[in-house]
Amino acid sequence: MYEEQIIKLLSEERWLCSWLLRYRLEKRYDIKITNKVLRRHLSTLENKGIVKRDPLYSRSNSIFWELVK
Repeated sequence: MYEEQIIKLLSEERWLCSWLLRYRLEKRYDIKITNKVLRRHLSTLENKGIVKRDPLYSRSNSIFWELVK
């Protein structure tokens, strides 16, 4: 559902953290999304091989994501 917007935001930037993705979805696309739903969409994209977690910058409370393709 929101995967297209997430991919579009990640293609504009090299990588983004979860809370910044959520903020930009809210401001640019007027999408109100919870952290749980956002993480579910990001996990789906990760399983498809489209995005991946960046372990260098990720911490327990903030996961950084980057576009693979």
